[in-house]
Formats: sequence, C-alpha cells, structure tokens
Amino acid sequence: MQILSVVLAYHSLVTLAFSPILMFAPEMLTKADQAKKSDDVPASASIKSDKSTVIMRICGIWVFYGGLTSLYATGYFTAVTNELQVVVSGALMLTHLAEAVVKMIYTGNHMSNTHVFILLLVGLILNHII
Repeated sequence: MQILSVVLAYHSLVTLAFSPILMFAPEMLTKADQAKKSDDVPASASIKSDKSTVIMRICGIWVFYGGLTSLYATGYFTAVTNELQVVVSGALMLTHLAEAVVKMIYTGNHMSNTHVFILLLVGLILNHII
C-alpha cells in the first residue's frame, strides 16, 4: 500500500468524523475555549462569538468536502494515480494551513488542525523519497 493512500485514508476518517461537529455544533468547541478564559467578559464578546460560530461552520463545510476528496483519492473505490494523490495531498495540506491561520487570527481559537498539515507534509516528503 502506498504511503499517500494511508495518509489520505487517515485524513478522510478524521475530517468526515469531525466536520459534523464544526457544522452543526461549533458551540461545543467555543465553550471549551471560553471555559479556560476568566469570567471578565468584555461587551463585544457576543459579537466575537457570533463570528467564531460562523467561521467554524464555514470551515466545517470545506472540511467535509476535503474528507470526501481524500476518501476518493485513497484509491479504495477506484484506481487512482500517484500523481492525483500528490495533487490532492498538496492542496489539502495548503488548505489546512490556511484554515489553521484563519482560525487563530479571527477566532482566537488555538485549537487548530496543524497536525493534519504536518501529516500531509510528511506523507508528501516520504512519497517523494521512497
């Protein structure tokens, strides 16, 4: 089995399992983040939480479609070329990096999915070496 097939299978499993939480219950994630903060909440906190919820829901939509794309690119359902796997892995890697940066800047949520970015990067490097 190719290394990128395994990496893409892990990616599809994680993203397809996590995307419904982002789309339908992002409050679960923001509550966990807000519980760490102090009780002194500024007046603009409700506006920020609304923005955070919207951003989390939008991220959930693309995460779902990214999971479907990586599931297809695993080659489980149909034969795919290594070149297609490289393109899909590279695109998903850059998109995960962009999503992590957007979440950190605009929501203040540091619970990002940087590990998926690193996993895809390592998979691409190993695919090139092996």
